[in-house]
Amino acid sequence: MVRTHPETGREALYINPGFTVGFVGLEPADSDALMADLFARAIQPRYIHTHKWRVGDVLVWDNRCSMHLATGGYGADQRRVIHRLIITGDKPYRGRPNRGDEA
Repeated sequence: MVRTHPETGREALYINPGFTVGFVGLEPADSDALMADLFARAIQPRYIHTHKWRVGDVLVWDNRCSMHLATGGYGADQRRVIHRLIITGDKPYRGRPNRGDEA
């Protein structure tokens, strides 16, 4: 669940509350507690960017090292145009590549 970013070399947790179901090797209660702690840390206000939308704005993020959540900020009568761009290339690592693990 630790992923090394291929450009920066920095490690990041590659988990999210919607898809991560647990940690292999931990008892379910311990796994749940660890996930709850990690997710609580990730959503601290100091790590959150809340975008105030304006006409013409474009927002881009790197899914390899960030979590995102749409929370509105626009009226029901306003049109949203969303384009998702996926750049192929690297795969998430199963472990840390500098330890000899392979993708």
